[in-house]
Amino acid sequence: LFRPEQRKQVIASILGVVAMLGLLTWSGFQWSWKIPLLYYALPYLWVNIWLVVITYTQHTHPELPHYRQGEWSFVRGALCTVDHDFGSFLNARFHHIQDTHVCHHLIPNIPHYNAVEATRYLREKLGPKYYIVERASIWKAFYQTLRQCRYVEDTGDIVFYRGIGNNGGAVMKQE
Repeated sequence: LFRPEQRKQVIASILGVVAMLGLLTWSGFQWSWKIPLLYYALPYLWVNIWLVVITYTQHTHPELPHYRQGEWSFVRGALCTVDHDFGSFLNARFHHIQDTHVCHHLIPNIPHYNAVEATRYLREKLGPKYYIVERASIWKAFYQTLRQCRYVEDTGDIVFYRGIGNNGGAVMKQE
């Protein structure tokens, strides 16, 4: 899984995980199990739940096509994601991970501090035909995704999610 020159980093990572588990165990015995639970485990779970929900709704959407072998290209694959606009307050609180995601896919090495401006130009250049932005609340988007994206069609080279309450998306025309 790892190259020989990465041995020191792997060992350092293992030691870091073991040290953190030791610190959490020690603090649980020292003060109470409430301390590591309230100050570590619950915030850790909260952040990761948000990340999973946002990532799931970015990559799973009834309007996003899925390309089978022969139809897929880097650009087509990169455009198979959705940006979520939660308004300026939440966009800033989430560090724009949800409203600059299409840009991240197309230009993965762009510095995060340039992603907002680049997304503005990208949205303008791609237009609504190739750029999808969801403006529903995250929970509404999550619910719709759970209902409408249950399975992918069996036939065809360009397929869409199907589910309860939808007949699939419209084909994104690629020129």
